[in-house]
Amino acid sequence: MRSFSGSNESLLYSAGAMAMELSVISSVAVPEPSLKWLEMPAPLLAALSQGKQDPPLRWPRRESGSRWTGESRERLAKLKAWRDEEAASLGLSAGLVWSARHLDQVALHPGRDPLTLDLGRERDGAPWVRRWQWLAMGQRLSALVAALEGP
Repeated sequence: MRSFSGSNESLLYSAGAMAMELSVISSVAVPEPSLKWLEMPAPLLAALSQGKQDPPLRWPRRESGSRWTGESRERLAKLKAWRDEEAASLGLSAGLVWSARHLDQVALHPGRDPLTLDLGRERDGAPWVRRWQWLAMGQRLSALVAALEGP
């Protein structure tokens, strides 16, 4: 099987060209280097034609039901109260003191070490919680999490 690559614009252009005759596409001037593969339209047209005949791709579905239980919502409320207290004692806003996304993960995954749940942002992998936050408040968070889990 032969594969093709190009910019989104050139692929959209090619898909739109499906209605054109092969001879017409062969005579189209190539406006940019990324469209050089249009000089060989027969295999490309065959691939586009096959793609149009294939069934549509299905996106994976999330599990039914909410992952938030009454217990996890209660844990989250207590974690946010802790964050608010820390923020007040430091004179900072709650959003600067601790990441809401990290607190969500801690609430959803009881029994896990909070440090292992600092997954970071999807784009750049930077952690949700900064080093200074772990140093200044990490032990108190761990103590709260242990207390929430009970004996």
